[in-house]
Amino acid sequence: MSPPTLYLDFDGVLHPGHFREGEQFCQQGLLAEAIAGHALNIIISSSWRFQFTLAKLKSLLHPEIGRRVTGISGAALFGSHSRWREIERHAMFNRIHNFRALDDSGFLFPAGCGALILCDGARGMQAMQGQALRRWLDGSG
Repeated sequence: MSPPTLYLDFDGVLHPGHFREGEQFCQQGLLAEAIAGHALNIIISSSWRFQFTLAKLKSLLHPEIGRRVTGISGAALFGSHSRWREIERHAMFNRIHNFRALDDSGFLFPAGCGALILCDGARGMQAMQGQALRRWLDGSG
């Protein structure tokens, strides 16, 4: 059985959505801490996937995160719940059944989406999202 998969957004998750100089990727330590010691694959669902190669994206990340990145979620879709539909398409094509999305754009997901761990885009990931990730990875949430 393959390890769980996290679909990872950047802006509003790994740093505030509108970050100042020096704030870029300032919250990735929280993510690295939350996933340490767990088997996990990461797929980049961030729009950064359209601007940078996979190798470049991995190099921007904390080593605990970057080493787990196995791909990107693919081509963009448009319309309602587009990020969710991109993730669903990727998960179905790759036979991924146990996954979560760490994202700040709730409007890109259906209401009540159980696979979404929602961040406050103005602050990025916080302890609450780290706890939710750990519960999921520990099999208790």
